[in-house]
Amino acid sequence: MPTTGPFAAFIEGGSATGALVLALLYAALPPFKGLLEAFSSSYVVQDDARQFLFWMRRWLDPALFPGDLNAEYWQSVTPLGYQALFRVAALLGIDPMVLDKLLPPALGLALAYFAFRLTLRIVPVPAAAFTASALTVFFMWLMEDTASGMPRGFAVPVFLAFLCWLVERRTLALAVTALLQGLLYPQMSLVYFGVLALWLLRWRDGRPALSRDRADWRRAAVGCGAVLLALLPFMIQAGAFGPTIALAEARATPAFQPGGRSEFFLADPVDFYLCGIRSGLLPVQWGCHSAYAAGLPVAPAIAVGELLFALGLPVWVGLRAGRARGSAGRPRLEAWVLAAAVASGTALFVAAHLLLFRLHLPARYGQHTLRAVSMVVLGVALAPAFVRAARWAFRSRRRQAALGAAALGLVAALFALTAALSVIPRTEYVHGRYPALYAEIAAQPKDAVIASLSEEADSLPAFTGRTVLATREYAIPYSTGYIRRLRERTEGLIRAAYDPDIAALLGYLDRYAVNLLLFDADAFTPAHVAGAWWRHDYPAAAAAADATMAGGRGPALARLIDACGRRPDPRFIVLDAACIRRHAR
Repeated sequence: MPTTGPFAAFIEGGSATGALVLALLYAALPPFKGLLEAFSSSYVVQDDARQFLFWMRRWLDPALFPGDLNAEYWQSVTPLGYQALFRVAALLGIDPMVLDKLLPPALGLALAYFAFRLTLRIVPVPAAAFTASALTVFFMWLMEDTASGMPRGFAVPVFLAFLCWLVERRTLALAVTALLQGLLYPQMSLVYFGVLALWLLRWRDGRPALSRDRADWRRAAVGCGAVLLALLPFMIQAGAFGPTIALAEARATPAFQPGGRSEFFLADPVDFYLCGIRSGLLPVQWGCHSAYAAGLPVAPAIAVGELLFALGLPVWVGLRAGRARGSAGRPRLEAWVLAAAVASGTALFVAAHLLLFRLHLPARYGQHTLRAVSMVVLGVALAPAFVRAARWAFRSRRRQAALGAAALGLVAALFALTAALSVIPRTEYVHGRYPALYAEIAAQPKDAVIASLSEEADSLPAFTGRTVLATREYAIPYSTGYIRRLRERTEGLIRAAYDPDIAALLGYLDRYAVNLLLFDADAFTPAHVAGAWWRHDYPAAAAAADATMAGGRGPALARLIDACGRRPDPRFIVLDAACIRRHAR
């Protein structure tokens, strides 16, 4: 017996417009909070934008970053479609850092819309679609992917759009979306091959069989062709900075160990394979890695429970798809696409582990796929319960009022919780707190080169438009030709800065044509050296610095601070390389 009334329309059938509007309103809340932070001052930049975007300012001013190794590397690994988006904006005079702050609202709304649309296509229950959309949005904003505006921020919304067009059998839209994924975030597009292949399977007489519909095969061929076309530039572009690091070398590299710049290898196998930020299958915002980091005894149980939810629920929903078609809330045959997505993402996750690091990071396949479909699966699974609740309430006005009040209360609580929680959105915005320092660096010639061991150097290219030789933020250790040169620069600076003989420093300044040196004000104290960020990744250089600090002479550079140093901010020392050369010779 169908239900009637406005609340019934929200639950079962009827117009989904109201539920969609509500979902989009909710989706607008986290990015609105993010925008307030993004434009709160002149010196705010998203953490990863300091790597991916600083070099794009050369499109606004070609004189910036001449011969900059870091700029050349980050341009080489930035997907071509992502570059094109920012290049068009630059032609219109829009600063890349500004566009990056404007992208998250659009990505968030797209995320909500396609999660809603996909769910509604699989099970025509607006309440289920709203639930799937809202939960997808909530969990996505618990991490910085969407807020970053980086290429990985496009992975989930574009993938959801692809799944929508696939179940709606819209071949052209599917091809365009597959092409976009390959141009914006190529790794995720590999998952498309598996989804398109598994989509050709049909259940016939209780057994899997291939589709007999030629349109399905044409659609799969077009989709695969679009992915291959998009991946061609990526494959040609790859390897510009040497081969990918080998597994044996990675195991011996401190940066990959716990506490390193790119922590990958974890001691606990469950944490490593299921929960790790870079190595795990399960989305990091689900919390099992945090449970391990906190040392909780229940961490393994949390991981296993999440695994059962992530892999078991899609299979259960897929097996129910198309059965009891007359039953309200039952998923349609299209629900199979959710299980296909999870299977494809998981298979690539396994392949990436077997081929470390030739497919880059395993988490890129498993986690992005699960972020996209897990809450859609949950919404689909809850649909029959929503319908049963609505039909129970239809028996009396009092029940309808009670159920309606409960639903409104839950929605209001979701809005209030999202508005109040400081952890949503997680933006990872870096706030520059030293404007006098940035002004000092920005006043240097555009071809100036700065060498620094200060962590503040991570932000200098973004805030000042000047070249920094090497920073911790840029030290991504996957491309061997790049990371070896960067490590050589950093290790060389540690040794030169803390050497008791000035000749080592002069050699470094001449080799890299350094104009300025930047250090923390306490850089030459034993306490600073003992807690320096570079101790973990550069143990040999750290040992040499320790020996100097323990000796009687101390670093030669420290003796030149009074003659050649200035303090635009009390927390930093800026030393002029020309002055150092004059006083040393």
